Amino acid sequence: MEKEGIFCIASQSKAITSTAVMMFWEEGKFRLDDPISKYIPEFKNPQVLKSFKYADTSYSTVAADNEITIRQLLSHTSRIGYADIDGDEQMRMIY
Repeated sequence: MEKEGIFCIASQSKAITSTAVMMFWEEGKFRLDDPISKYIPEFKNPQVLKSFKYADTSYSTVAADNEITIRQLLSHTSRIGYADIDGDEQMRMIY
């Protein structure tokens, strides 16, 4: 292998980021069940969709039961969606 070898690592950002995050975890920089709002304040007091009206795309939200944790981000269980990727028509319309 050449020292200057270049590799295509498409779709590997999750694996690389997760590895880096777990290195910080091993160093005791955070706990897996820390809320992400501890590090990104904009995620404090999350809301979930309560109702949606197709006629005018108006919607209402309610407070989520819990804040999103680092563990949930790493295990892809945070329920943060991507309207176009998930195919969620309501969320696409809200965006």
